Amino acid sequence: MNISRSKIIRRSLDLAMTLLSVLLMGGLFSFVRLGLWKYLFLLQEFFFFDIQQGIALFLLDYISILVMLCGVEFFIHKIISKKYLKKSNY
Repeated sequence: MNISRSKIIRRSLDLAMTLLSVLLMGGLFSFVRLGLWKYLFLLQEFFFFDIQQGIALFLLDYISILVMLCGVEFFIHKIISKKYLKKSNY
């Protein structure tokens, strides 16, 4: 079976984007489920952690939220930089 190098790279990029999409959606789900949006917009004065939840699930939730926020910032930066690079002569 002869698979070209470009097909392997394309498949690995597709896999990476799929994993990133799953992490972004998981982060969004955790963000809404934990009610962090209320705390972010100052609708809730305190945020309480679920003590019954294990440390592994706690870390998974917050790492996925971190990945989601970094991904959103990356895509916003990419859109803004494309918009301004088209206007400039560089």
